[in-house]
Amino acid sequence: MVTGALAAMLVSTGITFAQLEPIATNAWFMQSYVPAARHVEDVYTHLSMRAGVESIQGSGIHRSRHVRFVAFGGRSRIDTMTSSDGECIGTMIAADEEGVIIRRRQSHRLRGVRRIEATSSGQVLEQMRLVMQLPFAPWSFRQSSIRDLFLAGDARVFQVTVDTDTPDGRVCIVDWGFVNDGCLGRTGRFRFAMDRSWVLLEAESQLDSMNWTGICCRYGDEKIGDVPMIASADLWFRNRGGRRIFRTFQRKSFTPVTTPPDVFNPMIEQVVAELSACQENNPPWQKCAAAGVVGMSLIVAIYVPFCWRRRGPG
Repeated sequence: MVTGALAAMLVSTGITFAQLEPIATNAWFMQSYVPAARHVEDVYTHLSMRAGVESIQGSGIHRSRHVRFVAFGGRSRIDTMTSSDGECIGTMIAADEEGVIIRRRQSHRLRGVRRIEATSSGQVLEQMRLVMQLPFAPWSFRQSSIRDLFLAGDARVFQVTVDTDTPDGRVCIVDWGFVNDGCLGRTGRFRFAMDRSWVLLEAESQLDSMNWTGICCRYGDEKIGDVPMIASADLWFRNRGGRRIFRTFQRKSFTPVTTPPDVFNPMIEQVVAELSACQENNPPWQKCAAAGVVGMSLIVAIYVPFCWRRRGPG
């Protein structure tokens, strides 16, 4: 039986995967992809990015939004703004174990908070990946990182091939499927750019026997280190009627984040949002009172823990 290391050596010399055993090619893929994916994830989770998002409804109506993303050290934030006037209509923050989702009214006559939801950071991250695919797409698919999908045993690789004649250089094609009670269930396919830090080029996944969903990613010449920056992506759906793109993402700008920005406090954002909601229909004296109460709450929430850390227990 050929080992993963030997498979890598044979691939480098031009031997095709058709000549190797499946177990060897699977081992080679995991040994090659997992460390590369960790590196890509580290770059994209220390990043600020702005993008345009366009949703295409079945009737052909297009809805555009601007999205601002920033992440550092396991913390992430997304702000969604209208494309017409740049008004913020939603904020998501995932920090440590805490998270918050704030949704605002989109009416031109009514500006204010519509809903505030405090939840876990994991649930917020799942929502973030739906709203803003670009910083997640190179290393994840749907609501999970591709690396964790395979390492956790939720999915199994059953075929690995390499295409050497593509505009993206060498492309590794991985056919996989979910495993349920030892049986192969819904299947999918990934295409990775081997010569570009193994970033994801395309992914597709079976929803049921008739329907598929997927993403196509495109990268420019810009890089952070050796990791290419994603330029655009399309989300698509396919059934018997054919394939239809339902959401597109176009990157506007990006910046590496090297020091932690002060934008990841879910509690402060939640208090400010609640103050905004209180002010919508209240008379002026109640607005002033609410501002005073919230201001004192912020002082207590920030200053008291600081004093405890200075003084220590007891």
